[in-house]
Amino acid sequence: MNKFTVFGNTYRAFNEIDFVIVDKLPAKTFSISWDDDRNQYFLRVVEDMVVPSKIYGKTQEHVARVIKTFEERTTTTGIMLSGNKGSGKTLFTKLISEQLRVTENIPTIIINEPHCGEDFNKFIQSIEQPVIIVFDEFEKVYDKKQQKTLLTILDGTYTSKKLFILTCNNMWEVDEHMINRPGRLFYNFKYDGISIEFIKEYSSDNLKSSLHYHIPKLQNLANIILDFNFDMLKAIVEELNRFEDTDLKTVLEIMNIEIISREARWAVVVTKNSKPVKIQYSTIHWVDVMDGDEFSINITDDKTIDLAQEHITSVSNYNNTIILEKDGYVIQLDKKISNRNQMIDKLF
Repeated sequence: MNKFTVFGNTYRAFNEIDFVIVDKLPAKTFSISWDDDRNQYFLRVVEDMVVPSKIYGKTQEHVARVIKTFEERTTTTGIMLSGNKGSGKTLFTKLISEQLRVTENIPTIIINEPHCGEDFNKFIQSIEQPVIIVFDEFEKVYDKKQQKTLLTILDGTYTSKKLFILTCNNMWEVDEHMINRPGRLFYNFKYDGISIEFIKEYSSDNLKSSLHYHIPKLQNLANIILDFNFDMLKAIVEELNRFEDTDLKTVLEIMNIEIISREARWAVVVTKNSKPVKIQYSTIHWVDVMDGDEFSINITDDKTIDLAQEHITSVSNYNNTIILEKDGYVIQLDKKISNRNQMIDKLF
């Protein structure tokens, strides 16, 4: 005899053999989706995250710290992983997920669509067991209005412990109520490139032994190229191994790697009421802006405009352009990219 599930006015036939009720989620990885027919959220099992056989840098150290903090705290813990692509945020997330899944039987839920609102909050609250919830590329998936609806689930007011992991590229696109609020986001690990120690260790393991003479120059890339990341290093090592007779200079000249100096500066355009304003000072340091430090623009009439991160209204073109507004002035900063060949010549 057939049996049916009933939800409102909807009846669905089901196989009793396939129908199982569990007390809690198994230690697996899930994605979350919305069921239009039943007007409710549901979880679907997806493949577990794959972790490389060897981990470089301080990732393991940071993972151990987060796990200890999460285990000892009695409430929800939030983590922000901020920085450019290819810098290690995904690896960090994979390690957290694998270690807590294997050692503590804690499942992971991955969110890569802008789910929000009362129904979403209630669904997250209904999961009473410890769970990892990953918001991948948070500021790209959620606009600031949608981000505000998530503040309550990050506050740690629920009875169950949850570990929220948010990854983002541009912190300026993250709601201000999540910044400087350890009660919501306890840690903010900033990924601004890889260290020279990381480069040396990875290159020693993966570069052919006959090519190890390249390692000192590869390490120097971290000091010269802004936001030199793991994806760049991996691609360069791969290319050197494939074409052993090719020198590093040639590889840098032909690869899809933007050579931006850490000393890159800004071209500054200031307008007021859509009319250009002449300025005296136009050499704002790139790192100062990216780090959110305060800086000034000197106007020719002796007026000084003091600016800070809070005045940033937009960031675009992979951080190549930043717009700030204050006192009726609109300040556009365009990154002045150093001559590519000159940058490469610094290595040799």
